[in-house]
Formats: sequence, C-alpha cells, structure tokens
Amino acid sequence: MKNKLIAFDMDGTLINGRLVFTLGDKYNMSNKIRKIMIENIDSHNKSTKIAQLWKGINSSEVINAVKSIPLMDGASEIIDEFKKRDYIIGIISHSYTLGTDYIVKKFNMDFSIANVLEVKNGLLTGKLKMPLGWKQINCWCKNSVCKRFHLERSARSMNIPLKDTVAIGDTRNDLCMIENAGIGIAFNPKDERIMENKIVVKGQDLQKIISFI
Repeated sequence: MKNKLIAFDMDGTLINGRLVFTLGDKYNMSNKIRKIMIENIDSHNKSTKIAQLWKGINSSEVINAVKSIPLMDGASEIIDEFKKRDYIIGIISHSYTLGTDYIVKKFNMDFSIANVLEVKNGLLTGKLKMPLGWKQINCWCKNSVCKRFHLERSARSMNIPLKDTVAIGDTRNDLCMIENAGIGIAFNPKDERIMENKIVVKGQDLQKIISFI
C-alpha cells in the first residue's frame, strides 16, 4: 500500500538550474524575464507575460533546455530510495509541463503538475494554460500553480492523508505547499521567507532530506 506522497519542486530542487533562465539565456530574454519578475503584479500575471516571450519557439527547444540542466546532487539516489519505500512521487512546479513531464518520464515518477505552454504545429504560441487553484482555497500565493491546492488535490485523489505528504522546494513559490504538507522541507533555500521554514536543508545534496522523512 502506498503510504506517502512526495511532491518535489523542479527548478532548483530536482534540477540545478531554472528552465526559464536556461531558455532566456539561449534567446537573449533573461533580462526581460528579470524585469517581469520584479513588476508589481500578481505572480500568475508574471507567468503569462513570460510565456509570451516564447512565441514562435519550437517546443522541442524547451525539452532540450531542461535536458541541458544538470540534476541536483543526490536526485537519482533519493528518488530510488523513495521508490524502494513504495512512495508516490511527483513534481508540482511553477515551470512548464514540457520540462516536468520529461523529468517524470526519465525517473518513472507518478505525476507532473505545471503550466502548459500552448503548441501549434510544433511551435509555442505564447499562450499559457495555468493550473491555478488558489481561488478555490483562498491561498495567498496567487501563483499560476497553487502548489498547496494541487498537493491537497493529489493527496485526495490518491487516498493519501495530508499528514502523510512531503513537499520539497527552494523558493517562496513553494511555501504554500511546504507549509501545509505533513512534512515540508526548504531545500537549499533561495530567499528569506522560505529560510524561516521549520525544516531547512542547506547545500546541494538532496540525499540530506532523507533524515526528515
């Protein structure tokens, strides 16, 4: 019987880099992305504006970009350990399904939840389908992917009590999920807010999280 659900963030957690900036560097968009990120608008609106930058790019370039980012140290080992324990393992990400689906398939994980870039004739249209969810639970995050909502929904659908969920992430975008999971781990945290979490694992070795689970 599956007795725990593990939800990883992708960027900066399972992979040692960020997909939008890897793409941004290739297409000279990184400065535009940074400017959007500091705009005084809700997070989901920032995601919409960033997606527009990719209009006309071949969808395969997104997959190539995620392939080019190295895995976080210990990623393969920790996933193997969780599989041995028969845990449900997946990704809940603020990134794109083109990237998360690749990682989930690579490691034979169980689920992938992220933003969906619209593709027509192999090219990105610049439009974004967002999983959202924050309105339904009145979550403060207002992200394109409310990780708390999707953690709770995934747990319900798989008959896992919320107390038996584990969430791992590295930025403020992961906080609503981390704060509400049975065990929430701030891994190699990137900003002050997430550093205040009860469980903080510093450094870039994912295997360090095992002692908390």
